[in-house]
Amino acid sequence: MTSALSQLLGNYFFKSFASIKLIEQIITGLFYVRDVNLTQLALVVQGAGNDNSRYRKLQRFFSGFSFCYTALAKLLVAFAKIESEKWLLALDRTNWKFGKLDINILVLSICHNGIAIPIMWDMLPKTGASNSGERQKLIGRFLQVFGVEKISALLGDREFIGDDWLKFLADRNIPFYIRIKQNLTIGRSENELVTANPLVKKLQNNEYKVLRDLRRGKLHNNIMLRAKVIAHLRSLMAKNGFTEFQTPILTASSPEGARDFLVPSRLHPGKFYALPQAPQQFKQLLMVSGFDKYFQIAPCFRDEDARADRSPGEFYQLDIEMSFVTQEDIFNVIEPIMYEIFSKFSDKKISSIPFTRIPYDDAILKYGTDKPDLRNPIIITDVTELFKDTDFTIFKENIQNGSVIKAIPAPKASNLPRSFFDKMLDFANLEGAKGLGYIQFLEDGSSKGPIVKFLTNSQLLDLKTRANLQDGDAVFFASDQIEVATKFAGKLRTKLGEALGLLTKDSF
Repeated sequence: MTSALSQLLGNYFFKSFASIKLIEQIITGLFYVRDVNLTQLALVVQGAGNDNSRYRKLQRFFSGFSFCYTALAKLLVAFAKIESEKWLLALDRTNWKFGKLDINILVLSICHNGIAIPIMWDMLPKTGASNSGERQKLIGRFLQVFGVEKISALLGDREFIGDDWLKFLADRNIPFYIRIKQNLTIGRSENELVTANPLVKKLQNNEYKVLRDLRRGKLHNNIMLRAKVIAHLRSLMAKNGFTEFQTPILTASSPEGARDFLVPSRLHPGKFYALPQAPQQFKQLLMVSGFDKYFQIAPCFRDEDARADRSPGEFYQLDIEMSFVTQEDIFNVIEPIMYEIFSKFSDKKISSIPFTRIPYDDAILKYGTDKPDLRNPIIITDVTELFKDTDFTIFKENIQNGSVIKAIPAPKASNLPRSFFDKMLDFANLEGAKGLGYIQFLEDGSSKGPIVKFLTNSQLLDLKTRANLQDGDAVFFASDQIEVATKFAGKLRTKLGEALGLLTKDSF
């Protein structure tokens, strides 16, 4: 063992044979002592002479002692026979008492066979936690010697956090884990101490982004705004004679528009509760039992994908129910409340009440959707009858097969470059449309476009009249079965409104 250790030391330290032998004896002696000091080491270090002479020998050695810490790190890796290609590193801070001196050390170790083997360390100039710069310095030394490719992940205590530190790791693509130590907690049900299992929780480089965002002004203000809106809603509903209820959260599954979230029952194995997608059945029970005006800031749980107009999983809504009322009664309650909320908590322009009311058929015909954005002035027109008598074969055949033709105006777009029209064609392809014809009515009264040659002058004038087009406008055409054409025309209307900057900003 001695010769093997001497040979190993000689590979990493260019020292005299006597120095190597002494280092070997010190390492061997450390296996036999609990307190590391020169007196204890002198008792166990082998060699000629008495304890005092060995003590003085150690003093002389350490007075001129100077290690190459790079070589020492390589030696420790070799000594531990760590053969894996990537290493799980552990970063720790430990405090030693050396007489009356407190020694605060930042240690970087390799986790191998359940043991953390120290390979690099720094003595901190102060007590307490390390700072980001000190941690970066130690990791930087490791990277210089071994390279980032040797790191599978870095494990550390929860004191090792901070923006600069996490950014340093993220820039070098070093995964970071937080060590959660064994802890004791009180069990609520049986009122006894329960030992928590040791956990290792992966800390993504943006893990603390939630906490940082909560401290920032914008998100903080949004949370406060939400609280104020809900408080004001409760006040308005109470003034209108409504009673607030809290309906059950654990309930039975019922037919709704999405999948249920299920909660297993402890008392009835194999049975499940469902979280309510809406309090529909509960509020109807309240109505038939004699409560005439119900409202709730209701949590709704729906297992569905996120969309632009809804949140995934969970959201809250103002839910109301009234007995023995007409549609007009509902409008008379809801419209003033919506106007009050938006005017009180927003600086945007609000439409006056009563709000515009659009029959469903008109909304589908003019806007291609039952929830149109009325800030967009574009109105869709059905021009199927006009194209029945044109020479444009594609549209004529489509009409004979039951398709319709929808005209979607693009105000002041006739002089836009070809790239604008190409982008609209690309949009149509992405939406699965079979094609997208268009005509440009120029300022000088002429017209151009892929299908102009198939229409007579009188038909072009008729088209301008039907679709309310002016010189300088362009118009796009959607041709398909009525449901498909209507849906695509609505999407193209929205796309054109955004692309042409037609939406009235800062208004509802």
